[in-house]
Amino acid sequence: MSSKDKVHQTVSQTKWDKGRNYILELAKLLNENKNAMLDYKHLERVRGFLCHLAMAYDVLFPFLKGFSPRLCAHFPNRNEEGWKVKDLEWIGFLEERIAQGKLSERERSNLLDHEFDFNNAPKKIKAGKRFHSCLEALRFFLV
Repeated sequence: MSSKDKVHQTVSQTKWDKGRNYILELAKLLNENKNAMLDYKHLERVRGFLCHLAMAYDVLFPFLKGFSPRLCAHFPNRNEEGWKVKDLEWIGFLEERIAQGKLSERERSNLLDHEFDFNNAPKKIKAGKRFHSCLEALRFFLV
């Protein structure tokens, strides 16, 4: 295959460095404290910028799956990792949490009946298992 048959995609060194620095910053924070609380708005910006990089390097997209569920975990019908579940699965998930003593009947009723405000995002969130593994993969790729 000659070089004229190849497609090359690149971003500026400045953008690459910005993405790398975001990943290194998060990795450093979580290496110091695996359960560190992450700033929600900052993590949204990081995810957005990484999506921008992934438009040139689509190999990054699968590893952004660690970010989105964490950022959406406060939305209704989400499991502990932040993934959206169907209504019947949601009810089953809540019933299981009650059986484990992690949720009261009243909390379940509130979760099932309450109107959700999509503009009421948390200030801080905790990284989940998938977030840690995706961050490590991104660190390997960008650093």
